[in-house]
Amino acid sequence: MAMDMAKKYARNVSFCTLILMLPLHAGEWRFDPKIKLDGTYTDNVTLNKNNKIDSFVSQTALGLVSEFNSRLLEFSFDGSTTYVTYSYDHSIDDYFTELDSKLRYKLWTNGPALVASATIDNRSRNGANNSLADLVSADTVEVRNYQTGFEYQINNSDFIVESLISYQIREADDNIGNSTGYSASFDTSNGLTARYWLWQLKSEYSERKNNSLTGRIYRVEALTGIITSLGFSPFIRYFDENSTGSISGTRNTSYSSWGPGFRWRTSTHFYFDLSYNYVDDKTKSDNYIAAEINWQPSARTSLEASYSKRFFGDSYALDFTHKLRRLTNSISYTEKVEAFDRNTYQQVLLGNFWCPVDANIDNDISACFVAANDNVNFDNYQLVSLLDQELVEGNEFSLNKVLSWQSELRLARTTFTFTLNNFKRESLTTDRIEKNLTSSLTLSRRISGKSDIKLSINFTRRKFDSNNIEGNGQEDYYRTISTTYSKKLASSLAADLSLRYLNRDSTTTFRSYNEARVVFNIQKEF
Repeated sequence: MAMDMAKKYARNVSFCTLILMLPLHAGEWRFDPKIKLDGTYTDNVTLNKNNKIDSFVSQTALGLVSEFNSRLLEFSFDGSTTYVTYSYDHSIDDYFTELDSKLRYKLWTNGPALVASATIDNRSRNGANNSLADLVSADTVEVRNYQTGFEYQINNSDFIVESLISYQIREADDNIGNSTGYSASFDTSNGLTARYWLWQLKSEYSERKNNSLTGRIYRVEALTGIITSLGFSPFIRYFDENSTGSISGTRNTSYSSWGPGFRWRTSTHFYFDLSYNYVDDKTKSDNYIAAEINWQPSARTSLEASYSKRFFGDSYALDFTHKLRRLTNSISYTEKVEAFDRNTYQQVLLGNFWCPVDANIDNDISACFVAANDNVNFDNYQLVSLLDQELVEGNEFSLNKVLSWQSELRLARTTFTFTLNNFKRESLTTDRIEKNLTSSLTLSRRISGKSDIKLSINFTRRKFDSNNIEGNGQEDYYRTISTTYSKKLASSLAADLSLRYLNRDSTTTFRSYNEARVVFNIQKEF
């Protein structure tokens, strides 16, 4: 334990030392320390369906927000240390750290840049137990991510280059999702003034390790052709991907295709690609048509969308943004193969219990626990198996599909914000599917020059092992409504008062619960 703590703080010190070693140039420096006191009353701190325990949870946080910007250096730091106490059980009082820091240092003007980042946050220890766990519920785990590397970008009328090579460390206090490794990406295309040669390359490679296990992910998509004066440019498209290593699953992810196509460009702001692709391995899929559209009519509107086939079948990508004076919309959809994550669950048997035949197990399973001196007539009892979802090490490849949508409407004194995120994860080893849908609607209203009020409605649905026809899986619904009143007491002093009600319904009935909170916090900046 002491060795793990030493390693953790050594990495944090190394990151800060790297920043201090860089030569500083004339620039703007921002340095804002702050202290925050937070008090929360909850009527169900242990999140039980029955036998609720109320508690007062206090949080004392010391934080620092800092930024430095110059011609060559960009640096940001947002960190805090919080001491949390629980009135119902002081044995779990503890310190918690949060950090979000980024650095970008150009070695020379328009040259390569040294990039580094460090994040520390406290996430739900087990999403099946409680997806909305926080410091109040005392069911979180500290997760740390460190990254350092070099990037090089060129964007001119002749050609465009975006490249990055980095080394990453991911670690958690429970050792789930730990990995180290490096990744590299290289994207390039011709510029708008190119007259003869059309080219476009998107490539990425990563290799990660967890102890003796390794996972390598490779993907490349390229096209090259001839630019004509007619607006139609013929090209050859090539695609190849694979995932290998000692954690390779049962599914073969190798996929390769190529084929002729053409690009139709009507202006500098619009082009459309269409190609017919021959698949090398016909057991994966038939030959297919791929299409891509890129439309950027103005600085406020951008659309990139594509369709093709990959080892798992039809593949889509979308990135859309549209900004008006008061309304902003953004929608994105991505599909990505990953390794060593914190989203691998397996169904486990908690045990077999003798329960009264007439007991309402859905409401209370305590009737199944019989005291040692009780006389039991087994004719009046039934044997019940209790199952649960357990978070385990994700030593496997997984296919992750993410849809994100955010809309914001800004009026004179009122702001409406809507977000929706849909996450689907498929294990490439066991074919287990996990789904996570979250949505929120927030209304913020400026009451006066010093006070605001906010109303939020949030909904979350999670499905674990949703395609397991032999097991029960688990499906959770979280419904939250909250309101917050904020008051600026002075130029650097602010206070908030919040009320929140949470309802959770779960097919694993002993996971269902209700909770109400009252939160008051005050923050002082220096």
